[in-house]
Amino acid sequence: MNLNLSASLNIFKLLAKPSLCLPQATVATFADLPIPLDKAFAAQREKVDIKAVVLDKDDCFAYPEHNEVYDQYKQRFEALRAAYPGRRLLIVSNTSGAQSYDRDGKLATAVEKATGVTVLPHQTKKPGCGDEIMSYFRKHPETGVTSPSQIAVVGDRLSTDMMLANMMGSWGIWVKDGVVPLSEKSVASSSVGERVWEKGTNRGCSSLGWKESWPHGSLPEVTQHLNLRVLLNEARCCVHTLEPRPSQGFQRNCSPGNHGFRVPRSFDTARATPSLW
Repeated sequence: MNLNLSASLNIFKLLAKPSLCLPQATVATFADLPIPLDKAFAAQREKVDIKAVVLDKDDCFAYPEHNEVYDQYKQRFEALRAAYPGRRLLIVSNTSGAQSYDRDGKLATAVEKATGVTVLPHQTKKPGCGDEIMSYFRKHPETGVTSPSQIAVVGDRLSTDMMLANMMGSWGIWVKDGVVPLSEKSVASSSVGERVWEKGTNRGCSSLGWKESWPHGSLPEVTQHLNLRVLLNEARCCVHTLEPRPSQGFQRNCSPGNHGFRVPRSFDTARATPSLW
C-alpha cells in the first residue's frame, strides 16, 4: 500500500487554511498547458517568471503505474521539454522516486529512461517535499532558480500537487482531467457523482466552487459556490468533505484572514465522501 504520511500530517494546515489546495491556474488536460507556462498566469497582478517546472507523473501525463507519456500528450510533453530544457523540468511523483515506495529507485530510473526527464528522489511525499525540491534546484544553479516563486507545479491533485505549490510559495497549475477521467477515479468517485473544489470565478473573493459531474447523465453538471466544511476522519487519516443537499445554497465567509465556514443546521452530515487525496 502506498501510504502518504505527509498528506495526512498536512491535513491540519488544510483545516486551518483551505485555500492551500487552490491552484493559481487551471487547464482541462495536460494537452492544454500553455507554453511557456507564464501565459497561464497572465491575469495575475504581479509579473510571473517561470524558470523551472515541477511535474507530477501519475494521471497527469501518464497512466498510473505506467512510465511512458500518454500518446495524446506526447507532443505537448516534448514542447514542455524544449521550453524548459535539462534540469529545468523535474518530475516529482509520490510513486516513482518516493523513497518509501520506490526503495531501490528502479521506478524512477524507468521513468527517466522513458521520458528523458529527471525524477527527484525524495524522502517526504507531496505536499511536504518542498525543501527537497528547492535543494535540488540550488544544486543546479544553471536552472536560474533562486526563489520558489520561479517554479510552476503542474499536477492533477489539489491536496498534494496544488498544496505543495502553495506551501512552497510557487505557482500551481491544476490539470483538471487527468489521463483517467475524474468520473473513473475510484478514490474520488461515488454513486452520486464526482466532487471537486475549484477556485471561484470571482477573483476578488477567494471562494471555493463545489462542482458535481454526474456520471450517468441523470443530472446536468452544476457548479455551486458553497462553504467548505473539512472534517478529519481519524480512523482513515484523510480529509473528508461533507456533501450538501443539492437544494441548499451556502456562502463562504470571505472576509480577510477568515478561513472559517458557516454551516447551516440542516447540513447533511450523514453523507461524507473522500476528497481528492
